[in-house]
Amino acid sequence: MFKSEHPEYIALCLLIVLIWAIWWLSGWLRRRRAERIGHLDSMDRISYSVMPRADLWKTILLSVAVLLGIIALVNPQWGRKKEKVKVSSTDVIIAIDISSSMLADDVKPSRLERTKLFADRMIDRLKGERIGLVLFAHDAYVQVPMTTDYAALKLFLTSADPQLAATQGTNLAEAIKTCVNTFPKTDKRPGSIILITDGENHEEGDLEAARTAKAEGYKVYVVGVGTEQGARIPEVFQGRNMYKRDETGELVMTRLSKETVVALADAGGGKSFLIGEGQRVYDVIESDIENMEKTESEQLSFAEYVSYYQYFLGICILLLMLSYLLPFGKIYRPLKS
Repeated sequence: MFKSEHPEYIALCLLIVLIWAIWWLSGWLRRRRAERIGHLDSMDRISYSVMPRADLWKTILLSVAVLLGIIALVNPQWGRKKEKVKVSSTDVIIAIDISSSMLADDVKPSRLERTKLFADRMIDRLKGERIGLVLFAHDAYVQVPMTTDYAALKLFLTSADPQLAATQGTNLAEAIKTCVNTFPKTDKRPGSIILITDGENHEEGDLEAARTAKAEGYKVYVVGVGTEQGARIPEVFQGRNMYKRDETGELVMTRLSKETVVALADAGGGKSFLIGEGQRVYDVIESDIENMEKTESEQLSFAEYVSYYQYFLGICILLLMLSYLLPFGKIYRPLKS
């Protein structure tokens, strides 16, 4: 398994942009100075002609050296030896509404994008637990089964989109049932469902499904997305950006149903929130899950990692030496008398 020891150093790649900006600026200033003395082509012919691209190659070598140096700082590592370790955790499923109403922008930048940001941060807060991802509209399906591979989980999270739903509409009952069926049945470990939706439900049975989940030992937390004032639903029709209309031609307005959000959480034995409550939502959910009964299990984990920074560092030093030996700019030659 690949990992990086210090991924925060990746931001240093901006230094490469700075190097090329300095290269372009120095060339521009050099041309400006030459133009003040005489015609640019004439000055090039009579002033210097040896290695006209030395400055470009020097900049390329320096850029590659800096990139390799940054990779050395990041320190890529590869897992070499796996061992069984015992971990204590609980199971959490994040269920995300991907119906078309989640494209409304009464919550910026849109309900769905705000939901992804929320879920991404929630995953960070719940590291150590096993987390699954369920997407739903009229139907629900498991996007990611229970896992501790949070990087893969986040990757699949970014792909959540209404186009993944075969049939539009919102079926909260089906979403909760799918979550309950996703929990492993081999042990009776407690679990939590974090349902993120605008609360617009087009099917019945959602409260009954929440009560069933509670009876089986799973808490249902519901995070409402949107505003009660509502917004129009954007859609693309024949290549044009438009807003969704009903059968009569009237614009469709979508509004947050706070009543559904609260009732669903109450029936599921959890708590309800609005996504705009910010830090409080993360704190409460994390605290509740942290205090839940944990189940001990064994899992394979890499115990030894091999570092490869030295190879990148070695090539980096060689390229820096080469760029130092290469003259910067064109080499002047004296004019013949």
